[in-house]
Amino acid sequence: MINRYEHVITSVEKLGTNEKFKLFLTYFEGGKKPLLLGMHLSYNGIYTTPSAQVSNYFRSVLRKFGNEFLRKIAPNDYFSIEEYTVEKVIYKSLFCKFIENEKVYIDVVEAHALTQAWDQLMNKYDLSRLFCSGQIIMATKGPNGLIQRMTESNESDPQENPFPLPQVINDFLEKIVETERI
Repeated sequence: MINRYEHVITSVEKLGTNEKFKLFLTYFEGGKKPLLLGMHLSYNGIYTTPSAQVSNYFRSVLRKFGNEFLRKIAPNDYFSIEEYTVEKVIYKSLFCKFIENEKVYIDVVEAHALTQAWDQLMNKYDLSRLFCSGQIIMATKGPNGLIQRMTESNESDPQENPFPLPQVINDFLEKIVETERI
């Protein structure tokens, strides 16, 4: 069964000194800590990450760059590292390729400050559901020794399942069903 959250709150937290980077945190008040359900990084209303996974990737890149462990990065749609010279001193900056119509560069100190603020915000939440899709792609039932596949909408036709399962998972599930019969 998928948990449905009726009273969800979204807060907007400013991360940087220029207040252009904002973190939208969607959470459910309950338990010891608020349960974080969504995390989206936004830049100046121009760009917002599509998922918590992409936000986490951004956080990882910013952290590595801010801690000066990131010297180069594989080509991607989000970031590149660029060098520039000021008075014969070479500086490295993280270029945000994902932001259209603006050239946004982040230096090491700003990247470090962004991730420090981000980490402090994350400490107050229960993160156990943050990266869960909440979508059940298959439930396995085996009282009669058969595997019945059901999507979230309880359809029993495996052709309806938009996510084909790898064979090794199918084999594993068959072993579980066989064990239940014993």
